[in-house]
Amino acid sequence: MLHQSDFGIDDAELRRNPYWTLAVWGLRFVGGGLFVVLCGLVTLLGSNSAGLVVLAIGMVIYLISIAITYGGLIAAFRSFESLRPSLWRLRWNLIHDALHSK
Repeated sequence: MLHQSDFGIDDAELRRNPYWTLAVWGLRFVGGGLFVVLCGLVTLLGSNSAGLVVLAIGMVIYLISIAITYGGLIAAFRSFESLRPSLWRLRWNLIHDALHSK
């Protein structure tokens, strides 16, 4: 968790940032995309064409979600003018917010 003394920003300020919310939702959709990819791999065992279609849909969801997550994370990082937090440390807060919705 981020605290005021760590980076100069607090959790409430970070969660009010619309770019941060975009990154959190993007990360949540990454899990859905991976699930569809897994289903496509299982379907590939039974039917080659249907498995490839499901696998392709899952990969598209996954890749778009990754782009949304990184875009939101970079935009949130750039929105803080002074005392920018470390991107390396922000990943833990992003994972925490994606797993624990409020």
